[in-house]
Amino acid sequence: MLTFSFFLGEKKFCKNKNLPFECGIDSVGNTSIKFLVKFYFIGILFVIFDVEALYIYIWSVNAVKIGIIGLLEMVSFIFMLLLSLFYVVKMKTFF
Repeated sequence: MLTFSFFLGEKKFCKNKNLPFECGIDSVGNTSIKFLVKFYFIGILFVIFDVEALYIYIWSVNAVKIGIIGLLEMVSFIFMLLLSLFYVVKMKTFF
C-alpha cells in the first residue's frame, strides 16, 4: 500500500507544505522545545516501577497457588527492585 501510494500519489512540493500547522496560526521562530534528559529518565523509571508493581499484584492474587517457591522468587524480585531503587536515589542524577 505504501509503495502504491508513493508512485500513484500527487507530488506537489511547496514551502507551506512542510510548515507545522496548528489551529490556523502560522508558527513564528523555533518550534522545538528543549527538555532536560532527566525528565525522560524519571518517566522511564516510573514506567519500569509501575510495571513491576503489576507483577507484584499478580503474584499476590495467586500467592496460595504458587506456594513457598513463588514466595521466595517474589522476595528476591522485591529485593532487586528495592536495590535498584536505592541505587537510583544514591546516584542523585535524577533528583
